[in-house]
Amino acid sequence: MLSFMVNIFLSTFVLLLIARIVPGLEINNIGSALISCLMIGLVNFLIRPMILLLTLPVTPLTVGFFTFIINALILNLATGLIDEFGLRSWSASLLGAFILTLFRLFLDTLRSDRRKLIS
Repeated sequence: MLSFMVNIFLSTFVLLLIARIVPGLEINNIGSALISCLMIGLVNFLIRPMILLLTLPVTPLTVGFFTFIINALILNLATGLIDEFGLRSWSASLLGAFILTLFRLFLDTLRSDRRKLIS
């Protein structure tokens, strides 16, 4: 549970940071960033597996690049559900999704390295 809370707060921080860096991605305050992270997580949990399964034939042809487009789509879906979180362009969505994906990869690598140290 603590790991989940730490991941949410780190993701919230990164989302606020991305909103400062990426033009076209807007978050009003830290509360809406926290809700946005929870919504992105929920959309990732419920919808992303179905989208990945439907686009499975395309992903190997694009050498995995299509996954970034799926992540941008997920980000767009989450922004549609929250009023205080907005995207002005598709490029902002792609760049924001790319940075979020890199951050998740970094967190997963840290978690994996920690498990290797424990065992």
